[in-house]
Amino acid sequence: MRGWTDIDWTAPVNRFHPLNRGRVSWLLTIPGLTGSNTWIDLIDPANLPGGALQNMERTDWKGPSGRPGDQWGHLEFGGTDETVEITGLKLDANLGTYLGWVSFAAMSGNGFPWTLYDSSNDNLSIRWDNVDEELDFKHKGSNNITLISAGNGIITEDSSWHFLSQTWTVAGDELAAYINGVQVGTASSLVTYVGQEDTVLLGENGTGGAVFVGAQSEISFFNRVLSPDEIYEYYLLSQQGYPGLLNRLQPRSRLAQVIGNTPDTDAGIFTLGQQQPIIEPFVMIPY
Repeated sequence: MRGWTDIDWTAPVNRFHPLNRGRVSWLLTIPGLTGSNTWIDLIDPANLPGGALQNMERTDWKGPSGRPGDQWGHLEFGGTDETVEITGLKLDANLGTYLGWVSFAAMSGNGFPWTLYDSSNDNLSIRWDNVDEELDFKHKGSNNITLISAGNGIITEDSSWHFLSQTWTVAGDELAAYINGVQVGTASSLVTYVGQEDTVLLGENGTGGAVFVGAQSEISFFNRVLSPDEIYEYYLLSQQGYPGLLNRLQPRSRLAQVIGNTPDTDAGIFTLGQQQPIIEPFVMIPY
């Protein structure tokens, strides 16, 4: 199965694909690949800090789950104080999109898959409501809460995988929620978020509480609002390994077949270096 071993690490993201427009973060591959306890950010693996695992280890990363398109594996959150901190993201809290695969396990209380938190007056998040057994998609600016509750009967604590998305625009006055590529609700009356916007937490609410239990994979953030059609397209592509969105390294034999030349049967050899994969004699074409 293809996976992180054939990503072109010099330019992982195909910036020519329209769905990548406005993307500011893409946590896709195994933490620790470069020798650190970090979930690599494909936007700029060499310079961005990525997602720092807090009270977690690389061993919390598990192999592919078996759901369609899962070539990467996932990170398991056991509750208590296990989180991922993404700093320096420069996420626009007044205009953006969150996308991610999430699996919910049994929780004793509420749990937050993700949060952008500055204060009790400003935060942006998705929360699992353990009492009502549904998701709360929230945008809170200057102590004004805009909230969508959805997913009752769809999301359960049975470790099934769901593709979640949340979009927000203060200027357009709309918060929208999606489950498995389908819009499940919208809300208005958004107020400008005035807090700092440079730290995202996966797995808690920003104050050390309401910790998440389950698993997460393939987390993305955009500084633009993806349309309902784009979110559905992204959902479908995520089940195919993101063809076109990623720059993948291909064996010469496949490239030769693509351009109609005689196949070169040289075998590709993959080795994992301390800092980044060394791949030869592969060549790169967008996949």
